[in-house]
Amino acid sequence: MAVTAKEKTKQDRDMARQLITSIKENIHDLIDIISAQNPDYVAFEIEEILRVNEAKCMNGGIESLEVNMLDEWHHCNRALNAWGKFHKGYEISPIFNFRLPGCVTIKCDHEKIAELVRIINTDKLALHSLVKEGRDHNIARSEFIHSIDASIITEQLYREISLISDEVKTVWFNWATRNTPKIFTITEFEKHIKTKRKKVPVEYSDTQWNLKMAHLEKECSSGKYVSIHRFKRRQAFPVIELNFVAKGIKRHQRTASTPYILNGQINGMPSFTQLKSYSKADMFKSESITLPDNKVWIDEDLKIIGVLYYV
Repeated sequence: MAVTAKEKTKQDRDMARQLITSIKENIHDLIDIISAQNPDYVAFEIEEILRVNEAKCMNGGIESLEVNMLDEWHHCNRALNAWGKFHKGYEISPIFNFRLPGCVTIKCDHEKIAELVRIINTDKLALHSLVKEGRDHNIARSEFIHSIDASIITEQLYREISLISDEVKTVWFNWATRNTPKIFTITEFEKHIKTKRKKVPVEYSDTQWNLKMAHLEKECSSGKYVSIHRFKRRQAFPVIELNFVAKGIKRHQRTASTPYILNGQINGMPSFTQLKSYSKADMFKSESITLPDNKVWIDEDLKIIGVLYYV
């Protein structure tokens, strides 16, 4: 007899519960094993976005984020517990991802820790695949996983724990921003210009703003573009870069979500740079956007880009 959609959803929900329980239990064991070593570590606690500031940060970008370095022995479990932080307080925005970058130097139990991380990451991948199976839309996936736990942070639940087996010489922590484009058809952008023309920003005079809008209208009607993109800087995220002791191993740069496990250290904790507090103004000074061949700037100040052809 064929399984009904309702029965399949129940089976999937039961399996998801089992995987979540396994992930949580193994992370708890991992934290206990590493904590007992009193490991050398460093981590950076980043200010979280409050619900009351959510709309402002979504529309205008994050202005600043305070960062506190965790490196005292009594802070260790705060850093390690980042791997199992699957819930936020109600006052914290669920829109912005939790991140607590850092690195932890393993002193013993290397094989046991590596195997635990492998099992955890395998379960996370299986859970993510299970949630996506037959659920093509983000809303359907979100509704499914939140029917099991209404307050769970899905991004954190799927995030793999990073373990590095090669010895690391230097660790750099820094900030990066991701430009999120809003995509317009030509017709949509023409309507957008008409709306924007009436709202003159404080940094422009009426004449300056009208000239800008006239330029956009001319470009929009030129026939050169298949669509128009407007970049909105919405996300600021920390990155980690690892420089290895052995020559020939390429530097490793990734988003720094939770502490990296350094499982191949012979000479102890590597040197590292401190993650500074985030400032949107400072990022803008050094930020540049490199466009692919199929895109050109229409107005760099307003971050308006014309798409010449689709790839």
